[in-house]
Amino acid sequence: MLNYGMKFLTHTLLTATLLFTACSQQKSLKVAQDDADVLAVTLIPFENDTLGLSRRLHTQLQKDDRLYLLSNEDLHVDKRQRLPAGMTLHDVALHNSKALGVSTIIVGRLHKTKYQKKRYFKTKTVCFEGKCWQRDVQCLKSSLTLQADIKILDYKSNKTLLATSMKNSKKWQECADETQKNISAKEEQEKLVTKMVLRLEEKVLKTLF
Repeated sequence: MLNYGMKFLTHTLLTATLLFTACSQQKSLKVAQDDADVLAVTLIPFENDTLGLSRRLHTQLQKDDRLYLLSNEDLHVDKRQRLPAGMTLHDVALHNSKALGVSTIIVGRLHKTKYQKKRYFKTKTVCFEGKCWQRDVQCLKSSLTLQADIKILDYKSNKTLLATSMKNSKKWQECADETQKNISAKEEQEKLVTKMVLRLEEKVLKTLF
């Protein structure tokens, strides 16, 4: 009974904190909400986002003057905070967004990065001083794939404005006898993330405007 009471109290205090935070942020939102040319939007941190995809998308979308994007601070979202059983950061952000009167919400999920490597031998012809011969050279074939699901929800009209899955891939191979610089999987992953952010930005803006 005591544990139940503590959980109920914690949940009540968290709800009160969220409502207080929402009220304190309304003044900063008022200008945007009163401007017919500006759309207030909440981008909730994506699930499993270990690459900072949603954070980069948020930064990119902020550059568009037609949008007013709420920050994680506005939404009282902190990965370090302890939440009552059954509640997630997604729930907190969604609750506060609605309390602020923002009905357009972007949510998403990042799939686990797929990085595959396969070693094989490739027969090459080598020539020196007019003589040629064949030899087997060890090579490495690599592939990297990023995939993200994204939705744009309008809670005011109770509609899903966009629901799509996006995938970016890169394949490359290297052989032991080649003098080129080794390709870094981390660098290729960074390029794929940047490319996906730009593609997502285009999708979001095309959907909203």
